[in-house]
Amino acid sequence: MHTLKTFLGALVLSLALPLATLAQPDTNKITPWSALSNVKMKGDDDPFGSFPEVATPVFGPSVEKMEGQTILMSGFIVPFEGLFKPKHIIISALPPAACYFCGVGGPETVAEAILSKPITYTEKPVLIRGRLKLNTDDITRLIYILEDAEFLGYYQPNKK
Repeated sequence: MHTLKTFLGALVLSLALPLATLAQPDTNKITPWSALSNVKMKGDDDPFGSFPEVATPVFGPSVEKMEGQTILMSGFIVPFEGLFKPKHIIISALPPAACYFCGVGGPETVAEAILSKPITYTEKPVLIRGRLKLNTDDITRLIYILEDAEFLGYYQPNKK
């Protein structure tokens, strides 16, 4: 009987620790979206600026210093109908109804996150940690990509 109690106690503890970790991310270390705003889009082969997909990002020095660093971001999952992939998501600084894809904000307000484990779609703001990659080459991808990313929980600003 003692062995069963020990086993059950260890099982409960092993389940509780990941949940506690998930629910307790350090929100003081969140990289603000404004830190990614030091970028200009330079038009390639389009003197009229009518085709933003041919624009190339030119990152400022403060953003370039962040490349390769593991950062913590808060944001909203952009719910592309029928295209939501639980391990490859897009997060936005703005709620989905007011995000870059709806004509609000610029390309610096969204980021791709390549997750190590799948996530379930939610309308709540999320916390994602990943290694920042600056994309200047692939026009089919966003300019910010979080690689080796993980979902840490839901974002709830510290209330003082």
